[in-house]
Amino acid sequence: MIRYIKDLALVEFIYKIYRLENEWERRYLLDMFFTPPIEYEPPVYRPPSEWRSLLIQLTIGCSNNKCTYCDMYRSKTYKVRPIQDIKADIAKCARAGMQPEKIFLCDGDALGAPMDILEETLDCIHEFFPEVRRIGVYATAENILEKTSEQLKTLAQKKLTMAYLGLESGDDKILHMVVKGNTAQDMIEASLKIKEQGFKLSTIAMLGIGGKKYSEQHIRATAEVLSQTNPEYFSFLTTFAIPGTPYHRMVERGLIEPLTSKELLIEMHDILEQSTFDLNKVIFRANHVSNAKPIGGILPQDKAQILETLKLWIKQTPAGVYPKMPASM
Repeated sequence: MIRYIKDLALVEFIYKIYRLENEWERRYLLDMFFTPPIEYEPPVYRPPSEWRSLLIQLTIGCSNNKCTYCDMYRSKTYKVRPIQDIKADIAKCARAGMQPEKIFLCDGDALGAPMDILEETLDCIHEFFPEVRRIGVYATAENILEKTSEQLKTLAQKKLTMAYLGLESGDDKILHMVVKGNTAQDMIEASLKIKEQGFKLSTIAMLGIGGKKYSEQHIRATAEVLSQTNPEYFSFLTTFAIPGTPYHRMVERGLIEPLTSKELLIEMHDILEQSTFDLNKVIFRANHVSNAKPIGGILPQDKAQILETLKLWIKQTPAGVYPKMPASM
């Protein structure tokens, strides 16, 4: 399991476990980390906020798997796992004595699985873990829009109430360049649709994804999408050109010019400054391992303070310096 978890440094992850006050939860997470009762098809990923969740693989890989910047699932061919295998994994975890409060359904966009698979999986979870508080999933605009509002409402009633959406950028030219597979309008419609049916939405945008050439339109368009959708949770990741990806080849060929550390901070500052958060409160975090400095707060109430901190960091950051890609990415 150790080699599958790449979104947190190993030492930091174990340290977080040992700081937990609940002895049972410490033991459960250590067992899950070192000796999980089920076998996973690696690599396995989950959002940083799901670090205390039981991971169940509903699908293998990503149904799009074309995003130029991403290497997460390129070694996998997308498929929906047989329902009997999914149920067997859930039963094994129950027999191992697990009592998770949260469960995360892997892989890349498990919300794209057929409704019968999703419903049977959720029913099985409730049979073995009736006290589960929340179930989460990665989602795409496409697989949100292809489900009816009634279907999404049914899933939310079965406690699938957290969806993680990779917005990346609000600019259509950038989305097309990175082969995201949808438009900004798709993102807006999908975000509002899934929120209306009882889900909480966690949206991720990528700093620097458009390079220097498209930075200004990335800022402007991403702020517009955020203003229209106000996800309950919002976070930034920093874009790195990962070797072996098409994005990396575009950088090598000079088609994309990466942003410096100062320019990345300017993008973060300007996106937040140009966004309005008046539909609901938004929990903001930029504490992913890809980001040089962690920052967060509640929007809009902490917006002014966050912007002032970013202005200070921008002033303190020398020009012409580029961020180093973390070893754990």
